[in-house]
Amino acid sequence: MKYLFALLPALLCIQTRSHAQRQMFSAEEVREDMAYMVTSLDQTHYDLYAYTDSVSFWHNYEAVKSEIGDDSLSMVEATSLLQKVIAAANNGHTEIDFPVAAYIPYVYGGGTVFPLEVALEGGRAFVRESFLPEGDGPGRGDELLAIEGKPVGEYIDMMQQHISAERRYFKDAKFELFTLPRQYWQHFEPKDEFSITYRDGEGNTHTDRVAAVKALDYEQNRYGILRMAPELRLEDDVAYLHPGAFSGEDIQPYRDFIDSAFSAINKRNIPHLVLDLRNHPGGDDAYSDYLIRYIADRPFKWYSTFHIRSSRILKEHTRDTTSAYSQAIHARKNGERFTFDFGPVEPVGERKRYKGEVYVLINRQSHSMSTVAAATIKDYGFGTLVGEETGEYASLHASQFGFALPATGIIVKLSKGYIIRPGGSEAREGLKPDIMIGDHLLDDEDEILDTLLNKLDQ
Repeated sequence: MKYLFALLPALLCIQTRSHAQRQMFSAEEVREDMAYMVTSLDQTHYDLYAYTDSVSFWHNYEAVKSEIGDDSLSMVEATSLLQKVIAAANNGHTEIDFPVAAYIPYVYGGGTVFPLEVALEGGRAFVRESFLPEGDGPGRGDELLAIEGKPVGEYIDMMQQHISAERRYFKDAKFELFTLPRQYWQHFEPKDEFSITYRDGEGNTHTDRVAAVKALDYEQNRYGILRMAPELRLEDDVAYLHPGAFSGEDIQPYRDFIDSAFSAINKRNIPHLVLDLRNHPGGDDAYSDYLIRYIADRPFKWYSTFHIRSSRILKEHTRDTTSAYSQAIHARKNGERFTFDFGPVEPVGERKRYKGEVYVLINRQSHSMSTVAAATIKDYGFGTLVGEETGEYASLHASQFGFALPATGIIVKLSKGYIIRPGGSEAREGLKPDIMIGDHLLDDEDEILDTLLNKLDQ
């Protein structure tokens, strides 16, 4: 079973820890949770209106609230309504996750899903992976035009109303990450088969009826976009390092891997290091700092300024008051914004430091702390960025934490802070590479890595 599906039970525990068995809620409970959510966001988020305005946000809230009738709502229905409210903040770190609590029993209960995953390029949807029997329906790279006679773009626009992101480019990246089969399940009734229209590679248009696929088969056989596991490959002239996720229950195995990786790289005096932060889920700065220490030639910080807002909910969440950071949160009045400096991170000793050329791979799926880490490397001149622009902004409202809604138990995630990149720019744009190389998503080739390696061979 692929690792992404293996993560779903863990996400279930996080998402609805105290309400995992309950799947139906009264309309009044959902209305009360929605009101609690928007009030809490207003009082807790660092700047809820950074990417929207208060009039638009609250107008959207009233409009979505009016969609709630008198009937009870399922976990999926409640999640979808709440997502539609929170996504109007247009902040990628202010979000509600996919309704895993309902999806898992559906999968194991023999449920079915739409059989095609897509990649979005230039406002068009292309088949990235098909789970149909070989020879049935469209193949990889064919353009999906319509589902049940409706343009696929209309489906995507509707689904993206529930996706939190600062801009369309990032929404598209998250749509690819969450996948069309899962999102279609969330928003539409299950079907045994679908009418689809697509255009093949020769420009011919087809309309076929294709069968749904078992959700369990889909989850077991798909390849997840995010890469969680570390990887090290050593060649004579190039070392390739994917550090793995910047998270875990225990940081020590991560540190052991990074230590041993750089020990091996330095022992062989390899002149080029390729550090791959593509398709990276992000995580905690303790992990990324530990990695950057090995390529840094001077002390560094992952921010130029780190802003944070204290609040009642954040204080309840910050139970350990032994650190200077947590003490600063508790010392401020609720609603007060302030800056905090964690201090510089020292590089490893001269003998352990990697002194060759460093190239950092990034793409639209370099999320959260992976973008922050890459911006740190770029702004300090520790390495050269290669690939495509990140979906994530380089200076971003993040430092995410979450709280549970009282009735449904659904976890609301939000940004308590604002991180300005080390170089100081607050431009609302993704992190741009020094060497731009496009990644064609519809084949098995790794254009970014292969093109870079060819350049290094010259």
